[in-house]
Amino acid sequence: MSEPQPSVAGSKSDVAWHAVEQPELLRKLGTTTAGLSEEEAAQRLAACGPNRLPRRRRAGPLQLFLRSSAVHYSPCCWLRP
Repeated sequence: MSEPQPSVAGSKSDVAWHAVEQPELLRKLGTTTAGLSEEEAAQRLAACGPNRLPRRRRAGPLQLFLRSSAVHYSPCCWLRP
C-alpha cells in the first residue's frame, strides 16, 4: 500500500509547517532526508504537476512612474505650511 500523498501546493492546509519537527515533517511529506526516488518524483510530477509559482505581471514604465510620483502629488503634501 502506498502512503497518503502530501498536500498539494496551493491547497488549504492548517499545518504550521515551520513548527513541525523534522522526523514528523518527513513522515507527513512521505520522504526521507535522502530525498525522493526517481520513480516517486516522476509519480508526484505526474499527479501534481511542476513545482512552479504563477508568474506575476510586471508593472510597466508608466505605472512605475505614476506610483513613484503619486507621493509628490498627494494632497497631504500641499497642506504643508
